[in-house]
Amino acid sequence: MAEYYSQRATDGGLIISEATVVSTTGNGYLGSPGLYNDAQIPGWKVITEAVHAKGGKIFLQLFHAGRQSHSDMQPDGAQPFGSSAVSWCSNLV
Repeated sequence: MAEYYSQRATDGGLIISEATVVSTTGNGYLGSPGLYNDAQIPGWKVITEAVHAKGGKIFLQLFHAGRQSHSDMQPDGAQPFGSSAVSWCSNLV
């Protein structure tokens, strides 16, 4: 990912990262990057340094899928949860 972002970095430019999961319960898509534990910090540091080396800036887009997630994406297959009891899409069966 460092190469991907550094290829897009320009002097004085701003990159907004892809949606980055902030909690183990917030994942909504397979392969989504995360930043919710200390083990993930070094990877993002490499990316940040690569962008800065090209003169760019990078902003991390925080993401939590909430009710849009699926139990397959949750720790131990738990039901996803959000800030409201309202379904995110009432016409889904």
